[in-house]
Amino acid sequence: MVKTFPNILLIGASHGNELLGPKLFSYLLQHRKEVLEYVDMLIGNPRAFAARKRYIESDINRSYNTVLDTYESRRADYIKNYIAVNKPDLVIDFHTTTAMQPNCLIVSTINDSEVRRYMKASHINNVIVVHPLHDVTEVALHFVAYEIPNANINTALLDTICDDIMRFVRSEVASNNKIVYQMQGKIATDDKGILSSKDNFVYRKDLHYTPSFIGEKAYKENGTYIGFMLNEPREISL
Repeated sequence: MVKTFPNILLIGASHGNELLGPKLFSYLLQHRKEVLEYVDMLIGNPRAFAARKRYIESDINRSYNTVLDTYESRRADYIKNYIAVNKPDLVIDFHTTTAMQPNCLIVSTINDSEVRRYMKASHINNVIVVHPLHDVTEVALHFVAYEIPNANINTALLDTICDDIMRFVRSEVASNNKIVYQMQGKIATDDKGILSSKDNFVYRKDLHYTPSFIGEKAYKENGTYIGFMLNEPREISL
């Protein structure tokens, strides 16, 4: 019987000023070529990446399955079709944040078998579960994203992400225990005066949620919210 190996789609620069994906692509091409047998690499938003801007006309992660007619909505349609044709076993999207907070994985469910296998393979212990918001989770059946503070990106991290991917390929485990946060909604600008970046990932009993992404410039510029509410963390064993 012929053994099949995972086909993993890596998406970088969905937001053009978030460079974790492109840096990882360059790193694995130069230093971790054994990973290339199992991955396909795609720049999510080429025009925004070239301009080093978050987006050109609309946030691509709010542009999937919409009636928008923007560069990003057309790019989202391209990625949707790319996934439908190539049928990757897992889609991994790479994001960064300007907020000071822990490295995280983002998933749309912890019940999918491939997602759970990747969670176990990853060295990252914090996992955020999100609801679809016209983002790539709506078109990728098996999906994981990295959300990494800019200050934490270095060659050691890039190498460790390559290790995560190879552990997934080999069905190896880095950690069975994870800390899971369920996203509840957006933090309104009304809470701006009572929260600071020091509150990220610290459960606030007075507010009944865990703040995250406080200090993220992208949300500050949006002006309608300042971060995301997460529920009280819970530890799980996969």
